[in-house]
Amino acid sequence: MKRLKLILFTMLLICCFFQSALAEESGETLKSVSYFPVGINGKWGFIDRFGKIVIKPAFDWADEFIGGLAVVRRNGKWGYIDQQGKIVVEPVLDSAMAFENEIALVKISHGPRKSQYGVISSSGQLLLKEEFTDMQQTGRVFFVQEKQGGDYAIMLLNGKVITPYYYKSRNALLSVVHDEDERNEREFIVGAPIIIDEIFFSEGLIEYVENGLYGYVNDKGDVVIPAKFEFGYPFNNGEAVVKYSGRWGIIDKKGAFVIAPKYERLQKKGFSEGLCGVRVGGKWGFIDRKEQLVIKPQFWRVETFSDGAAIYAVNTKRSNNYIKYGYIDRTGKPFIKATMVYAEPYRNGLAMVTRTASEGSDPYIIDKKNHEVFWAKFKGMVQSMDDNYVLLNRDENGYLLLDRKSLKPVVEVNPPIRFVGYPQNGIMSFCIESSKDSATYGYMNVAGETIFRHTETGKENVRKLASFCH
Repeated sequence: MKRLKLILFTMLLICCFFQSALAEESGETLKSVSYFPVGINGKWGFIDRFGKIVIKPAFDWADEFIGGLAVVRRNGKWGYIDQQGKIVVEPVLDSAMAFENEIALVKISHGPRKSQYGVISSSGQLLLKEEFTDMQQTGRVFFVQEKQGGDYAIMLLNGKVITPYYYKSRNALLSVVHDEDERNEREFIVGAPIIIDEIFFSEGLIEYVENGLYGYVNDKGDVVIPAKFEFGYPFNNGEAVVKYSGRWGIIDKKGAFVIAPKYERLQKKGFSEGLCGVRVGGKWGFIDRKEQLVIKPQFWRVETFSDGAAIYAVNTKRSNNYIKYGYIDRTGKPFIKATMVYAEPYRNGLAMVTRTASEGSDPYIIDKKNHEVFWAKFKGMVQSMDDNYVLLNRDENGYLLLDRKSLKPVVEVNPPIRFVGYPQNGIMSFCIESSKDSATYGYMNVAGETIFRHTETGKENVRKLASFCH
């Protein structure tokens, strides 16, 4: 349980640390936020970045704008409004998710105890009929269940099923793997219940399965590369790692091999920074584009090169509890020894690691000399971070916002403010105090100037402010 808590906390922080990288990889654009939700006397509306109310509080709840639309609730039902406050989708839904790639997952009631899922466009048009008892969305790909207790399938937006069998329960979506060797690799990388991050459109293509073999289709479900591989990974820089006749190789977007299927194992992302991880005789090393072994096979596990470094791992007792992580350079020489219990790839000279597996052990951000960047100098732990800012939590000493490039302080937020959110379009939410019956919250700019402040009273009104005060 201690290990699981540590992993879950670490994965949560990773989402903040690599937010911009993940958005770039999935093809999404992080849109700047211009309006911010506020609750006043139990009703919700929006202010602009100067604190002026631009949409009067008239809803029972309102979420932030994403893609020009915001989820709102009225009389127990959910709908969407635009940035003029105009209702785009009437509040008649049982639940509504934020728009992603101009589509959103919704739940629609069909009488007492009967609701089903569907997908709508930003204009409110129903794109996938609400005929599913359970549904999950990854970009423009969906995991759907047509009847309670039934199997799940993978479906495209046009309703075409590209993988028609799969899972017996929703929980199984987190652990399905078709290759035992692949299961071992993912457990090494994630170290927790496996999350499907492979089923998404990458460079316009996605894997499909037919008669137990993998191929690739476009977003309409048209076959681009026929199913003939025993396993296939998403495309990366125009290439995909596949398994064929028991060996691993790399194909281009026409399905032709650019690296013949002759390897015991290849890294799932293929080449990165000119090198690709390869397993020979049970040990991992790296080849270059000419298929020359530039780092001889010697490691128990390795990760893809990033920012001139790759994670390597040792495991003397063949158990996840004894895995330790370190970093090698492009010559294969470890410049940080394998002593970490968790490690993320370097990005812009920094990486996140966890040194011990004990409960309460916090992740650290280190440089390439293994120096902890923020705690030693600022006595704060990274709460969130991207290419622009670093937000440090200094416990009883408040918060400190740093410029990401220079690592110089931008603004210091002192008590009595006890919680600060990450900047969005130069604005941070904050909470001063909260109890069951009262909560004071607001917004400030990155200069530390308060643009909005309000105290809500009443248990139900305070409960709605959880995102501000936790």
